[in-house]
Amino acid sequence: MKEIEINASSGTYKVVIGANGVLRNVEFVRQLQGSKRLFTIVDGKLFDYHKQKLEDFFFQLNISEKDLFKFQAKEGNKTFAKLMEILKSLIDRGFGRDTLILAIGGGITGDVVGFASAVFMRGVPYINFPTTLLADVDSSIGGKTGINFYEGKNLIGAFHQPKAVIIDLDFLHSLPKEELLCGLGEIIKYAFLFSEDLFLFLKRNIKAVFDLKTEILKRLIVDSVRLKASVVKKDEKESGYRKILNLGHTIAHALEIEQNHGIKHGAAVIFGIVASLFISEELGLIKKNYLNDYFSIFEELKSLIKLSKIKHNELIPLLLKDKKNRGQKIKFVLLRKISDVIIDVDVPNEIILNSVRKAEEFFNVK
Repeated sequence: MKEIEINASSGTYKVVIGANGVLRNVEFVRQLQGSKRLFTIVDGKLFDYHKQKLEDFFFQLNISEKDLFKFQAKEGNKTFAKLMEILKSLIDRGFGRDTLILAIGGGITGDVVGFASAVFMRGVPYINFPTTLLADVDSSIGGKTGINFYEGKNLIGAFHQPKAVIIDLDFLHSLPKEELLCGLGEIIKYAFLFSEDLFLFLKRNIKAVFDLKTEILKRLIVDSVRLKASVVKKDEKESGYRKILNLGHTIAHALEIEQNHGIKHGAAVIFGIVASLFISEELGLIKKNYLNDYFSIFEELKSLIKLSKIKHNELIPLLLKDKKNRGQKIKFVLLRKISDVIIDVDVPNEIILNSVRKAEEFFNVK
């Protein structure tokens, strides 16, 4: 097992990464539990697929059916209604401040459960067991929790760091290709933001990701967690430096809503990164020879990005609802080259839409 320490201003915790990580970390969970009661919220579909493993885990921790809440992990459940259902279940089953919540599932599960743990009894601890590549490398790290609200992604939420993150690589073997693509979107983002070595390694090994090569996946997850941990240490609550992690996300979040969530988050991020590179070119920030090289990493992924023709007249109003904006200005993270990043760039609407059109052409959107 590989351990990485996350040092945030609000506390320190471990990320544990390895094969069969759930069952190999029963004792670790017991130590974190102490005298607290365990309440587990698990993605119901994941539970059905990995039933034997999870039942063994629950048995060893003495988690009964009454301590279990099965969550249907879909974007439509990142709502106040589902949050209230979880909180009501905790109260109805007699849980109080002496509670430790286990969140087992992908990013949607982690976001909602993390937020529930942040507000239940003014905050109880939780352990995150991310089960998708996207959650492994992104949403499980850094303490962002939340729900969607009023056509906006994650507009209501809290910063609430977990007690630990346990990444079991075996869960990745049940993922369809589109879910692996989602994780790749965030890993590509880290490569552009921080590391030419990661960019080159990823370019050589993208096929190995889809072939579920364990050592390749572990290296990519470890590198990604370390890189995100370094950002969280400097800026836990996104007051400045952490904004760089929004590369590709401004357009991605608007696109997810415009497409009525018909495109996965990581695929939308990939589209958003390509559009942001075109914006960087239009603003004269990035050299053409860099751009051609950078686009090569997307060649293996082009055919996997599926979306309907974008309704451009809806995009700008959705972009204006992004929580990162200030003073009705749409803020972008842009690049001069790998690891040379500019944040909070105001971009004219015309350039945004022109770059989106170029990205549509790049991905052969009809």
